[in-house]
Amino acid sequence: MEDYILREINKIGQLIEAILQKLGVMKGATQEEKLYAAAKEELLEKLKMNVEELPEGDEIVPYLRQKYEFTNADLEKFAELLFTLVPPAPDPDTRMRLVARIIGIYRYLEVHESSFSWNRYHILKELKNYTE
Repeated sequence: MEDYILREINKIGQLIEAILQKLGVMKGATQEEKLYAAAKEELLEKLKMNVEELPEGDEIVPYLRQKYEFTNADLEKFAELLFTLVPPAPDPDTRMRLVARIIGIYRYLEVHESSFSWNRYHILKELKNYTE
């Protein structure tokens, strides 16, 4: 039973990783609008998640943990996925909501994750360009 539960939990991380890999391939081959639409479609299809309806700020982590059983590793990958969607977001309002979600996830991880992440640091630094 315990193995089954662990496999189910790992599926979420694998799904997010697959979407990230697919987006990495698509980035050089498609227009930015197509990238955003494809990621949105993949999340909806694979996780039944509408990225535009996710809570923002501090509310996002409890939501992802409760509804999708995200681990800290899943949260880290998901924040990276959201970060890839910031530049191709269809409008400034959508872009700012994505930034708020990423910051909410990273704020949680900064407190609850024991290891420092250079990737997280650089993403947060890059997000300042959108908030200033």
